[in-house]
Amino acid sequence: MRPFYRSHNRRFVLAFFLTAVARPGAAVPLPAPTVTILQLSDVRQGKAGVFAIEIFPEDESRPVMLRLGRDAGMGRAAFFDGSMQMLLRRSARVQVFGLTSNDVPGSLALTAWIEDAAAPAATAFFDVLPPTLKPRIFLRGAT
Repeated sequence: MRPFYRSHNRRFVLAFFLTAVARPGAAVPLPAPTVTILQLSDVRQGKAGVFAIEIFPEDESRPVMLRLGRDAGMGRAAFFDGSMQMLLRRSARVQVFGLTSNDVPGSLALTAWIEDAAAPAATAFFDVLPPTLKPRIFLRGAT
């Protein structure tokens, strides 16, 4: 005769309950993939900056929508085709072209959205730098 253990009993009841509740053929929702955005190079006006987008696990049925947004200031950027959003099905390196430079740091955002999500899966703030950096000298708060 096998000894009775409460932990075995709980596992059996839980497994039985999950089997009884689950409908045959019903789709079990998969957990949302984890998305990481890493800026690999600066975005300059008239040039492209590179971002590494890592999606884990990669799932063809749950693509990630990348969107470029402007939070403050005059800076603007776009993807290689001139659009403001791009659909990714797997990890990739993405080029973002700087259109207009800005003095406000972190004024643009690259966000990754998963379908039907209430909030973005990842966000990277960046700015578009001028083609050549010019140092500014301030004297009593004026340039």
